[in-house]
Amino acid sequence: MMKKYDNKGIEEKYKDSYDELRELIGREKFIEWGLKSCEMATEKMVDEKWNILLNKINNKEKVYIRGYGRNGESTYLYIDFYKEVLSLENIEKDPTNNSEPRKLIQDMTGWRINKNIKNYQVSHVWGRTKNIYLFTAPWNIAFVPKIIDPLTGHESNGALTDAFKERFQEEVSKKFGKYIEKYNNEIVKKLKSDKIQAKWKDYCNKLKNNAKDNKEINKINRFIKSVEDELFTEIQI
Repeated sequence: MMKKYDNKGIEEKYKDSYDELRELIGREKFIEWGLKSCEMATEKMVDEKWNILLNKINNKEKVYIRGYGRNGESTYLYIDFYKEVLSLENIEKDPTNNSEPRKLIQDMTGWRINKNIKNYQVSHVWGRTKNIYLFTAPWNIAFVPKIIDPLTGHESNGALTDAFKERFQEEVSKKFGKYIEKYNNEIVKKLKSDKIQAKWKDYCNKLKNNAKDNKEINKINRFIKSVEDELFTEIQI
C-alpha cells in the first residue's frame, strides 16, 4: 500500500483504492488494458456526425447540453447565456444528462449497452458537457469500462487518475487531432472574438447587477468561471 508522509516526515493515514489496484496488476498493464478496452467511432463516422452537429448549430436547430448545478437546477443560466450571448434559442437540457451522447455513440459503433456490450459507460474524453459543441462531439465520446470510467472524469483524483486521463487524451488526440485543431482554431477563436466577448462582458455585468445578495453573486461568479472553462478555453493536445 502506498504510504504518505506529512512535512515532518511522519507517516499519515492514507488509502487510495486505485493505487492498490495499480500495485496488484501493475500500473502500466492496467493503463494499457484500459486504453485497449475503450471503444470509439471510426474517423468516417466521426467526420459525418461532427459535420451534422456543426450544421445543426449553424442553422440554430435543437442541440443539447448536460444539466448545470445540483440536479440541474441552474441549467437555466446556460440556456439564457446561449440565447443572449450567442443568439441560440434552441438549446435544451439532455433528459438524462447522457441520453444524446449514448444514442450517438451506439449509432456510430453498433455497440448497444446491456445488449452486446456490458459493464461499460459512455464517457466524455475532455468533459465540457455544458458546451453545445462538445457534449455531442463524436470525437469527445467513448465507451469506457465501468472500472476505468471514474479515472476519466472529476469523480476521482490521484496519481493513477492523472496518468490514465493524460494517456487517454493523448491517444484520442492522435486519432482525431484534426477535428480538435479545427475546434480550437475556428470555433474557440470565434467564441473569443471581440464581438462575442463584448456581449459576454455586458451579460456578466447584467447578471451581477441583478444579483440580490452575496449568495447570488457567488453563484453568478461560479457560473462565469464555468462558462470560461467550458467555451472560451482551447483543448490542450
